[in-house]
Amino acid sequence: MQILRFLLSGAGDAGFTLINGIVEIVVRITLVFLLTEEAVFGKWGIWFTTGFTWLAIALFALWRYKGGKWKSKSLTEN
Repeated sequence: MQILRFLLSGAGDAGFTLINGIVEIVVRITLVFLLTEEAVFGKWGIWFTTGFTWLAIALFALWRYKGGKWKSKSLTEN
């Protein structure tokens, strides 16, 4: 999934890179509080948070990729 994220960043989609970082932080902080408070997960909630965070940003990157808006971005003026 890193390849997809780097593809979008390398295409000049700086907005995606910024929003992707924000999504990652928000999901990670939210889930760590939710999952570590549940007696079912306990300290394992931290490990689950990592996996769920990767899943969330992967789905976000896939959504952005499939949308195709990144194709119109450019690092240089044409």
